[in-house]
Amino acid sequence: MSNLENITQKIMEDAKKTVAEIDMETGAKTEQIIKTRVDEAIKVKEKILERAKLNAASAKDKIISTAQLKARDEQLTAKQRVMDRVFEKSKEKLKNLSDEDYLGFVEKRLKELNLKDSKEIIAQKGREKLLESKGYKVSTGESVDSGFAILDGKTVINYDFSDLVDFNRLDLEGEIAKILFDGKE
Repeated sequence: MSNLENITQKIMEDAKKTVAEIDMETGAKTEQIIKTRVDEAIKVKEKILERAKLNAASAKDKIISTAQLKARDEQLTAKQRVMDRVFEKSKEKLKNLSDEDYLGFVEKRLKELNLKDSKEIIAQKGREKLLESKGYKVSTGESVDSGFAILDGKTVINYDFSDLVDFNRLDLEGEIAKILFDGKE
């Protein structure tokens, strides 16, 4: 039986050798698969991180841009409020001109119009007697809040200070902005 034992022994040794080779081969393949999967995972992770960085940078830029636009809008709104106050104060100041300045304004405008005959003037409230004392024909029962108006038949020529300021506002805003905001419109 020694032959049988030798054959059995040989089969056992061969089987152990084959198992060892299979274990080695399986271990190598397993390591290769794991290494491949780890490499793929690292690449996926890097792509995700890169995408996240790009998204974060884009979000940051968007937030900064939005904040800058909001700040600019608030600054423009504040400047517009200042401009509105300037024009309102100008209207108030014109409304309260001295009698001498008011009369000078009326006479200059009438002279510029070069009207042939005496037209009826609608005076600013409280200034009717001033114009009458200078020989002007003043409308009774009608007045304007500021400035004056001229009645020429059915036509009214308006020199109301508030309307004149509003009419010329666009032309004046640029110059006023330069003065108020140090040249920064």
